[in-house]
Amino acid sequence: MHKLSFIGLVVGMLCLGSALFGQESEHIYQGLPSSQTDLIYYRKAYVIEWDPVHKVPRWVAYHVTPDYIMTPSRKGHFAQFRGDPDIDNEASEKDYEGQFQTWRNYAKGHLAPYYIAGGDRDHDGLTAADGDEDEYQTIYEINYMSNIAPQDQYDFNGAGGLWYQLETYVREDLIRTKGYEVWVYAGTIFGPSSYDEYKGISVPPLFYKIILYKNEEGIHIEPYLLPHQRDSRGELSDYLVNVDMIEALTGLDFYPEWDKEEQERFVEE
Repeated sequence: MHKLSFIGLVVGMLCLGSALFGQESEHIYQGLPSSQTDLIYYRKAYVIEWDPVHKVPRWVAYHVTPDYIMTPSRKGHFAQFRGDPDIDNEASEKDYEGQFQTWRNYAKGHLAPYYIAGGDRDHDGLTAADGDEDEYQTIYEINYMSNIAPQDQYDFNGAGGLWYQLETYVREDLIRTKGYEVWVYAGTIFGPSSYDEYKGISVPPLFYKIILYKNEEGIHIEPYLLPHQRDSRGELSDYLVNVDMIEALTGLDFYPEWDKEEQERFVEE
């Protein structure tokens, strides 16, 4: 190989590595979760590990600031679901036809929510609402079908459901009202028992969210384990668990750069 070409290759690899590190450092707090696959993809607004067996995300991770929730209305090209160019054999919109407004009532549920796709991430003074095409891409990626899992619309994803309540709590209370920066893991859990499946898409029996935020009192972690069923009731606090339980159910190790004793100091009771 010519010397100049070799130097160019090394510089290119270093630049790529820096870009990935920058993305990881924003959305991943205290290290990537342990994984047995290489199906981890970096997006502008989130990081995802894809589950090709169930055709849903295994987990997503995202960092949110008050600026990021300044998302344009979800209409026109911002409302379109899109295929993920990096993933083969993902679910399609057509696969979801017939699931909503039937006895199944499954909506296309975002794991990384639409509301986090706003703001001026490239610091050029423009947002998607201003016509910034770079920020368009952030929203397009949020609407990738790889970021979608089937969720019961009436009693889970929709108004009053546990998932809806938890997203509203993060957006309205922690971010909009209190102005916190928040780091979230959201994911799906499949156990050895049976679960619903439709056109090759598995319906998760459990979802989880691990919410980390900082305030003047320090770091706080709130891990929630949410049953995906139509009769889930109670307060969100009823579904608080510890990180160890979610790790046991998923086989993942969250915040691997912390030791366990340090991590447990931050978990809300």
